[in-house]
Amino acid sequence: MDELNALPWIKGLKWSTDTSADECGTKSKYENIFKTDDLTVIVYAYSWMGGALYIHCNLLVRLIENFYVAKLRKRKLTQQVQLQAIYETGVRVIHDIKSLLQSMHAITGIIDVEKDGGANKTVSQRLLEKQFM
Repeated sequence: MDELNALPWIKGLKWSTDTSADECGTKSKYENIFKTDDLTVIVYAYSWMGGALYIHCNLLVRLIENFYVAKLRKRKLTQQVQLQAIYETGVRVIHDIKSLLQSMHAITGIIDVEKDGGANKTVSQRLLEKQFM
């Protein structure tokens, strides 16, 4: 919008979307309204805007809208990628924790195999019992 406002025949701009609005430059009595799908732009000119200049300005506003829509899509795609990464990380962490718990359960199962006082325990069972108790 700053680049559009820098054109020599434009005195100021006012624009709005569904979520925001802003303006730059100054207002004048020569007001031209350009509406697109997602963007409404009011162009304040120094003098009356003729047919060719009006069409030129309309094309510039449509070009700005294309950039605006592309920027919105980029933001949405970035958010989706971030959420996907968070989801995948969570799934991996849950899988790793589940694997650890299953391993711990199997190891502690070895310790509990023989609870008759320790006479028949193997060396590995005694070592595991020392590590976990």
